[in-house]
Amino acid sequence: FGLLFSISAISGLASVLLGGTLIDRWGPVRIIRIGLLGVGGAMLILALCGARYWLFVMAMIVFGVFIAPLSLAITAYLARLFPRPQRRVISLNLASSSLGGMLFPLVGEGLLALSKQSPYFTFARVLHLPFILVGSLLLAASLLYRTRMPSHAPRLDVPSTLPPWHWRQFQ
Repeated sequence: FGLLFSISAISGLASVLLGGTLIDRWGPVRIIRIGLLGVGGAMLILALCGARYWLFVMAMIVFGVFIAPLSLAITAYLARLFPRPQRRVISLNLASSSLGGMLFPLVGEGLLALSKQSPYFTFARVLHLPFILVGSLLLAASLLYRTRMPSHAPRLDVPSTLPPWHWRQFQ
């Protein structure tokens, strides 16, 4: 079970290397929008994959590809949005990002207890509920993020003025 979830870390490692370049090129807001859609879609695929192991693995790979640049883009967005208390804001962001890793085992334990009490709610059925909930929330958030930004909010979707990143700069 742990190996299945570590697949997303491996694919995330590959995509995080491109994440900074994409944020510099397109700006953090666009990467956040794309990342929310990708992670939300992967969560819904995880929720609906049933016993199809290959689909679960593919969804975990897609999840990793989108979650790593999304984390970088959120940090870049917060750093631009709050330039003065930057350390505190980024520290709170990093601490809150580990909240899911702390809550997931508690939710899993609760779902396991629910599956033991009811013959209808087997563990295979209730395991998909958190993925349905999180995937739906992320897709809704990506739509709200796109349409409900206040007009007085600073424009942070402007790409940076840094030149494109090349390996030759470090040689």
